[in-house]
Amino acid sequence: MNRDRVFGLSLALSLVMLSQTAHAGDVRYYLTFADQATASRNNANVGDAAYSTIAIGAIGAKSRFSLNVKSTAATTQYTATSVFVGFDQGNAPAGLNFATRTDAINAGLSKAISLGEVFENLGTGYSGLVGQSHTEGQVNLEPIASAAFSGVDSNTDVVRSIGLWQGFGFGVGNNLMLANSSSIRLLDFEIENKSVAGDEVFGDIASENGLTINAVYDAKARTSRFAYGNTRSGQPDGTVKYRLTSAVPEPATFVAVATGMLTLLKRRRK
Repeated sequence: MNRDRVFGLSLALSLVMLSQTAHAGDVRYYLTFADQATASRNNANVGDAAYSTIAIGAIGAKSRFSLNVKSTAATTQYTATSVFVGFDQGNAPAGLNFATRTDAINAGLSKAISLGEVFENLGTGYSGLVGQSHTEGQVNLEPIASAAFSGVDSNTDVVRSIGLWQGFGFGVGNNLMLANSSSIRLLDFEIENKSVAGDEVFGDIASENGLTINAVYDAKARTSRFAYGNTRSGQPDGTVKYRLTSAVPEPATFVAVATGMLTLLKRRRK
């Protein structure tokens, strides 16, 4: 697609839970809307799961999202998680962080959006095991490393997702207990639309990474770099890709849908 019309946003989110009993395909990551303006643009509410194509505000507008994890395996104890939210693709120094957020933005190829400097509103009150005695109680998401802008998951200097990375735990000696099919919100983050305009769609061609939650299957740097004892990674069940656009359905579209639903309801009542 014409790159004058389509901006390759890469909002790549790479999260790997470090688990004591996990195996491939036992956690799933997804986004929910975290501000009413963005939710309304998508005919949704705050807390609803984001669609595969997300309508964001016009150039200069900011949108907030919550990052969530759902268990797809048996109840598992987790000691930590690492989060990588990518906002562009570009050449990133192998195994190194960018000195500043500005350096990371300048290294990007599309410069379609920017990402906030920190992860915010960390989750609290999870079910867990507290301390060495493993007493049942509540645990919170806590930073165990400073946030840093870097390239995702690679030991070579190649074009890849650039974003914000940070490691988190649940308190010294604590474990998160995540039951099968249960979901928790991990944290929030904010993006700003820098250049996605009109009906452009960011991430709808193969060379554009889109807004993704990446599946990562080992403990490479800038993904699941923190391991504890004999723990190993609780793997995502696959990469989830989101596309971004600033276009929204015409009001007439909503009217037509609503009218059609009303007609259908009337027919069912007869």
